[in-house]
Formats: sequence, structure tokens, C-alpha cells
Amino acid sequence: MPSIKLSNGVLRYKTHPLFLGVKRIDKEIAAENLSLLKRFLGERNITFGLIAGTLLGAVREKDFISHDEDIDLFVLGEQKQKFLDLLPELKKEGFEVARFDRRGLLSIIRRGEYIDIYFFVPLCEGIRHCCGWCVPEELLLKTAMLEFKGDLFVAPQDYEGFLVYEYGYNWQTPIKWADFEMPKWKRKLNEWKELMKEVLPDCLFYPIANRIERKVLNKYISNMERYNRFRNTSLKIPM
Repeated sequence: MPSIKLSNGVLRYKTHPLFLGVKRIDKEIAAENLSLLKRFLGERNITFGLIAGTLLGAVREKDFISHDEDIDLFVLGEQKQKFLDLLPELKKEGFEVARFDRRGLLSIIRRGEYIDIYFFVPLCEGIRHCCGWCVPEELLLKTAMLEFKGDLFVAPQDYEGFLVYEYGYNWQTPIKWADFEMPKWKRKLNEWKELMKEVLPDCLFYPIANRIERKVLNKYISNMERYNRFRNTSLKIPM
């Protein structure tokens, strides 16, 4: 059974296989989960922000994106252990751990809706990353409050810069990226892959993960070049 190291012990959990196309988001439950998590973390002085598809939906649709499947949040890596140590308390609020990528991605689930939490740590000067996902550090450190679902949430102050960086200049044009009608064999294969990631020992997991990350990093070279043009900056691109 997979586990997460806490400051005062170990938390064991049952993996919920999660992958792109596993489910379509239930906006009502997702909004309820986001509100509950904000209250819980706010009372414990942990800051999180909207990112990825959730930020895109908040800016463009003023709602969750209909073809999305989860909530995406970011937390600075400096607060990672503090967050993990609160998981037993979070369980009392109805949230279960769904998966944990030891490189920095945590998924929690409540009432069938899950939240991906990305813990971003420094990669090189001006860049933070999580599981191979690179983001200009200034987008995560310079934040402002953004109204969403009747509440205020932390988000990149330059949210347009983030959306251009991540999705391109046409970020305002909806593009369906999830297929919720994948064949049963493909769904089973994806479930198997997710389960295997949880149980692989570090000596096997990290070499495989690092090889995949190197391929992913190549994508962000072009993203960074686009962001540099948009912001007229010269952030160093990780090689």
C-alpha cells in the first residue's frame, strides 16, 4: 500500500487511478470542494493559488471549463511538508488522498471530484518546476486576488502572461483536450500505469521519471521563448 512520509509518521492510502479523460468535472461538487479546502488551508496559514485549467476557466469562462475534469492548484514547495502533515486532519473534512507523485504532485478526492496540487520548487534561476512542469517563478511569487465562484482566490498577478506561456496566444479560444470516450482497453492500461507509478521503488521510479521529464522540458523551451517575447524579458531557459 503506498504511503506518504509525515513529520510524525506515515500516512497510508489507497490509490485512485487518475489520468486525462477519466471523468468530466461536476462543477457543483468541485466548487464545494474548493471552498472547503480554502477555509481549511486558510485557517492553517497555507497559501495556494489557481493554475492551469482552473485559472484558464476562472479568467475565460468565469467558471470551471466544461470539458475539464479536476481542479488545479499550486503551492510553493517551501510549504509542501506542512501541507502533507495536515492530510490526517484534511481526511476529517472528507478529503482522501487519491495519488501522490513523490516528485511533487498530490491529488486529493472528495465526493468523486479530485484536486491536483502542484508543489513547485526552484529548478534554476527564475524557474520553478513540478514533475517536469516548468513555470517562470515570477508568475508564482507575484500574485493577486482573483474573483471566482463568488469568492477571492490567489492567482498569478500576470495571469494573462501565464495563459500565454502555458496555452499560447490563442488561449481565449476553447480547445477540448480531454477525451471522455476512450475505449475500455485504453482506460485499463492507463489505470495500470497509474497504479505502477505508486509502487515502484525509488531506484526504478526516478530513472524512468527523469527520462520522461527531459522530454517534457523540451516543450517548455518554446513556451519560455514565447513568454519572453510576451514579457520582453530574457529568463534563462533550462537545458
